Amino acid sequence: MQFGANEDFKRYPRDFKRDEGLLKKEKVDLLFYPSVKEIYSEDYKTYVEVTELSSILCGKSRPGHFRGVTTVVLKLFNIIKPDIAVFGEKDYQQAVIIQKMVKDLNLDIKIIIGPIVREKDGLAISSRNIYLSPEERVSATILYQSLKWARNSFYKENIKSPEYMLNQMRQMIEAKGGMVDYIAIVDKNDFSPVKFIKKDDRILLAVFFGKTRLIDNIAI
Repeated sequence: MQFGANEDFKRYPRDFKRDEGLLKKEKVDLLFYPSVKEIYSEDYKTYVEVTELSSILCGKSRPGHFRGVTTVVLKLFNIIKPDIAVFGEKDYQQAVIIQKMVKDLNLDIKIIIGPIVREKDGLAISSRNIYLSPEERVSATILYQSLKWARNSFYKENIKSPEYMLNQMRQMIEAKGGMVDYIAIVDKNDFSPVKFIKKDDRILLAVFFGKTRLIDNIAI
């Protein structure tokens, strides 16, 4: 449901055997792996949406995406009834939206946001990285480099202008062949644009290298 009509649902990387092996190494007791039909019946008509937060940034580029995310996550919570759920910081907007859903719907679940895991060259680990050509893979390292440059500019050079910082980042990324979907410097809680950058604001970006759309972010 979170995949749009022209997105990569059918070819999205799925390696069940590898996932199963990783879980066994962590001594996981149970693996829940339902079919699509078990989760969404043919007459399915119920959806959950966190308004406003779901229609900006990635939500603007991928209409309906976060409605699919919150719907399937709430279904998962209702089936599993977990005490704790962990979501990755790379999908920062998604994690905040899920936190908001849990709070608003009074779910007795603790949401933990796990830190971004990166390759040695800084590229955030993602299932979609395998879509990148060798050349695109090298170019994509500019995402983290530009994010680090922006954070360092705030602390070392006291740059507080979001317009300046965003323009510089865009130039850095486009020089490496990236096509920017968006770059935004926002309040970490509600994603509202900031007039002057301050500590704990968030820089989020989505960039295409070829046909592959990558996301990343960093805290100021």
